[in-house]
Amino acid sequence: MVTGVVAVDDHAIDAVANGTGTAFAGVGQLIKRFQTGYVRSYALTMVAGFVLIAVVLILGRLA
Repeated sequence: MVTGVVAVDDHAIDAVANGTGTAFAGVGQLIKRFQTGYVRSYALTMVAGFVLIAVVLILGRLA
């Protein structure tokens, strides 16, 4: 019985914990590309987001 519990712990629980950590590390690497440290980059991204939201809202009302 203990062998089965250890196997489940090693292969299921540890895999989920390690997979979650690996996934967040990958997302961090992806997001790091967009962090330039320049305010103009962040401002442009915000403006683009506002425009995208406005377009979606306008098109949603027309449909």
